[in-house]
Amino acid sequence: MVRNGTGITMVPGIAVETEVENNPGLVALPFTRPKPHRTIGIAWRPTSSRVGEFTLLGELVEEHAPAV
Repeated sequence: MVRNGTGITMVPGIAVETEVENNPGLVALPFTRPKPHRTIGIAWRPTSSRVGEFTLLGELVEEHAPAV
């Protein structure tokens, strides 16, 4: 629909080059402030045997995620 001029969509920043710049007629506009954001969390059952793995995953995400 976007390509046919009858719709709009949101595209992650890392996909702009592939999805927009290689398709003539499409335009990417950045959000104005305040920009949308999301919070990511990890949850597990208290009885899970994988607590260590979930904790490690959370630490890795926290370490490598860009600061907001």
